[in-house]
This record gives sequence, C-alpha cells and structure tokens, in this order.
Amino acid sequence: MLPEICNELCVRPDVAAVHYPGQDLHDKVIRTHENIEHVEAVLQLAKSRGARYLVFDIRNFVTLSDKFVAISVKLWKELKAVGCRLILLCGEEYQDLLTFIKLDKVLSIARDEADLQRVLDADEADAPIYVACTPG
Repeated sequence: MLPEICNELCVRPDVAAVHYPGQDLHDKVIRTHENIEHVEAVLQLAKSRGARYLVFDIRNFVTLSDKFVAISVKLWKELKAVGCRLILLCGEEYQDLLTFIKLDKVLSIARDEADLQRVLDADEADAPIYVACTPG
C-alpha cells in the first residue's frame, strides 16, 4: 500500500498532504515495502503538486516504531534537498512521544489542523520549519 493525496489537508497551493487510507493502521504498512518505495512515492506526490510543504498525516496509525522514525528522517532529508518541508500530523498522543525522543528537533510536528496552520504561518513569518506529513 502506498500513500495517497489527502486533499482536505492541502490548505494552500504550496501544500501537499498524504496519508494511508484506512483506520487503526500499524506502521507496518510502511515497513512492508522497501523504505525507498515509500519515500519515492511521497516525493513524487510532492513534486507533482509543486509543493513547498508536505504534510504526512498519521493520525489513523495505532503504532509507531523505530523504523517509522528512520523513514520519517529519511523523507525529511530527501524533501529538504529539493526545497520542500515535511510536517508530521500525528495527534496529541504521538506528539508527546515524538517530542520525548526529540524528533521535534528535526521535524515539525502538528497535532491537528489548527496546529498545522500555526506551523505554516510561523514558517512564513520566521525561519524555515521542516515538517513531516501524515495520513488523515
């Protein structure tokens, strides 16, 4: 299964958003393919929209593993190299976990649509914020 565009989170023309369809997903939906396949699919979606920001919505995930963190960092690096920033939309429960492991020092993390808008607004006003997108 590869990620799909999530149009309702494409809040501006320079924002692309992706998610994995379904409910109560385990991050093995990403780990079941080669990591590169997931990263390439997300990069293609961002490029096809000319996005400056990619939102990865994982609010429908019920588990996250170290593999997910590694894939997110790889995706962040690849997107950064092409001038696109990754925002991870994850909900409050995972926001605390990702902050605890200090992933928020590398990626921008949003817990809901209002928080996503604040991240985007802050980036326009200040220094770059690199973010990861989630399904939704």
